[in-house]
Amino acid sequence: AKSFYRRFQKFRKGYLPSPKEFQSLVKAFDKKALLLTVRQHFDNSKLRSNQESDYLAGALFLINHQRAYYFYAFTSKEGRQKFAQYYLLWRSTLKEELGLNRPRACGPSFWPF
Repeated sequence: AKSFYRRFQKFRKGYLPSPKEFQSLVKAFDKKALLLTVRQHFDNSKLRSNQESDYLAGALFLINHQRAYYFYAFTSKEGRQKFAQYYLLWRSTLKEELGLNRPRACGPSFWPF
């Protein structure tokens, strides 16, 4: 959650909760808080080592009673040019991506773009 918050802090537009508020929210939802990110491809679809510039978009989804709520999000400048946030939202509409049909552990997940 800390690395997601760093990217959120860097790329967000609009309201920014404090790190403590963000961490408390993720903790309160425990396994029903899902942090998703979109990263870009390099060199034959291989991702570079966890560089900030690789991240195009991210979102925090909170799940309650088989419904997922799109709560916080960020998009980098390049991510906005590539419409990465729309890709992330589209992927999140697939129930299996959010784990609504099966138990899923909380943790960051990403899709290459």
